[in-house]
Amino acid sequence: MTNRLSTPKRQELLLNIDPFLNQSAIIWQNWKLIYEHQLVGNNWYVPPVNITNQTSSQLLKYTDRLNSSSYRVLRQLNRQPNYSVLKQSTIRCGRKPSDALTNCRPGDLCLYNILDDPCEYSNRAQDSPNVVNFLWNRLKSYNRTTVPPLTVGPTDDNSNPKYFKNVWSCWQDI
Repeated sequence: MTNRLSTPKRQELLLNIDPFLNQSAIIWQNWKLIYEHQLVGNNWYVPPVNITNQTSSQLLKYTDRLNSSSYRVLRQLNRQPNYSVLKQSTIRCGRKPSDALTNCRPGDLCLYNILDDPCEYSNRAQDSPNVVNFLWNRLKSYNRTTVPPLTVGPTDDNSNPKYFKNVWSCWQDI
């Protein structure tokens, strides 16, 4: 009988395998490997607000939090959220290097140490080729077990959600 507490923590997480865009990503320990055949967008997420310098009372004022279901339930219980937790979970990226948007080019295998570099500024693929090879082989292994998507073929423009108040629906049934 195994003790549930002694079960090892997950060391690996497959993030994505996209056969259409030829993109994939995997995390192992502190490492994240990304492969993207073509650049889609600018690959850079800019947080809408900088919460690192906000006080707890300022954090309460954000509309999305005030209108959330959780906040509504807490109000009904005459309780307030504890936003001090946010300070512990805030990612601090530091200064963005000038090459942050160019050090991972389409077609490259890009490796990031997400513990030391949570904002994925510095591609470490050149510094850690053994980790790149290991993770690339893991991705190829996962890819061999994938099932082809059923939507391989032309799409019908009539299915576009813009025709249905921006909702995906069974459009041929309507």
